This record gives sequence, structure tokens and C-alpha cells, in this order.
Amino acid sequence: MSYQPHFEVRKNTAPMDILFVHGNLASKYWWYPVLDLLENQFKTMGATSGSMYVGELRGCGRSPMPESKEIRVNDIVDDFISYTETNHFQNVLLVGHSAGGLISALLLARRPDLFKGALLVDPVGTKGLVNVPPDIADRYKLMENSREMASQIVSATVYNNNPEAELFKTRIMDDVMNSLKSAGVQLVHALMGQDYSSEVATIQQPLKVFYGVHDWVLEKSNALSYKELVSNCQLEELPNNGHCMNYEDPQRMAKEVVSFYKEHFACDH
Repeated sequence: MSYQPHFEVRKNTAPMDILFVHGNLASKYWWYPVLDLLENQFKTMGATSGSMYVGELRGCGRSPMPESKEIRVNDIVDDFISYTETNHFQNVLLVGHSAGGLISALLLARRPDLFKGALLVDPVGTKGLVNVPPDIADRYKLMENSREMASQIVSATVYNNNPEAELFKTRIMDDVMNSLKSAGVQLVHALMGQDYSSEVATIQQPLKVFYGVHDWVLEKSNALSYKELVSNCQLEELPNNGHCMNYEDPQRMAKEVVSFYKEHFACDH
């Protein structure tokens, strides 16, 4: 039987099909605050002919590890393409965060017939992960063995985070710990030593990239790499955000999704 990742679908909640792609060690819960806001806003607009769906990367959330126990970027991209085709989603808007931002860009490049535009939040750059500490595997093992340490590190990626917030403390951190045990550092390794610049340069669909000024996880050059390669790309700095605008400021994230839809796709629906 072929590999089956987990997807959560909120049917008839958006004016077009929208796919949300999370980052490393994350899960669908990082999108929940945004999804709830968008569902209410689109309902108010009377625009609910499409669906919002969230995919979980291999070894993250409710998605199991593959039988090979190996994680490869191309396999993840294929997972999203296969699910989108099988479930007859079409003309999809992508919203990707961190590693999910790069994955979203690859989806745009490889299947422009399916994916029509994207918003990328603090994405991994077009040359993958660079300047990764040589002891990254040891650091991940320390987090795997200490929920307290893992919580401190993950919390630090969220600007002005409250680590005692119920969603973060329970569901988000539960999934982080499960991902550390199942996938570990594999996605980091899979993103190292890669260069997707030539593919990303073929993107013609509209693209908007956000970079949080207080992001210490990824350097600004990651976000800039898209602006340099994609002609139809906007880049916006977020002075009050870190690595995770989708979680730090879901109101702003929801507003950006609605604005992007109105600017580029409203006349088609």
C-alpha cells in the first residue's frame, strides 16, 4: 500500500481551495488560530465554495514515517500533489511556513496547473538550509530526551510567546515531541546541500513572502532569495514578528490571506 500522509479538510469554508503547509517539527495545530479566523471571515463574505486543507509532513502530527524511515523533500512534494489530485482540489492557493514555504514554492514550480499562488511565511530559502550547526543531530537528540528543553527552544522561535498557553503547551508540544521521536533531524538533513533556485525561477504565479525582523531561526537572505528569482513576487518585512507570524499574529495572517485572494483571485470566483 502506498504511503498515506494525514490531511485535515474543512469543506466549504473558503472562496477557493487553500492548502496550508507547516514547517519542521510542526503540525496542523500551528495553523488552527488562522483557520478559525479565516473560516469566520469567509463565511461573513458569503464565499465558501472552496475548502481549506492542512497537510502534515512525513513523521509530523498524525502522518506516519514511511516504511523506508527516510524523509526526502521530493517525496513530501509528491505527497501534496497526489492528495490534491486524488481529492479533486483545483486552482489551489498555498500558504506555507518555514520548510513548508520552500515546499509550497516547489509545488508552484512543478505543478502550475494545480497551484495558482502562494504566501510564504519566513520560508527556507531557495538553496535549502545553510549554515546548519555541525552538531545539529546531537541538539535534536537532547530535545527528544527533554520536553522542557524542547519547549524552551520551540517557544523561542515564537516572538513574545506564552509557553503556558493551552494550545502551545499541550497539542503543539505533544506533536513536537512525537515528531522528534519519529522524524528527528531528518528533514533538516534533507534540506541541506540543496539548490532549488533554477526551479523557483520558473514560477510565474503571484507570490508574497514575509520575513519577521525578530526571526533568529532563518536569516533574511532566505526570504530575499525568492524576491531575487521570481518576477511576480512581493516581499514584506514584519517589524513586530519573529519566525511564526501564523501563530504570533493570526489576525494579521488571516488578513493577508484574504487580501491576497481579493487582489489575485476574487474576479475568478
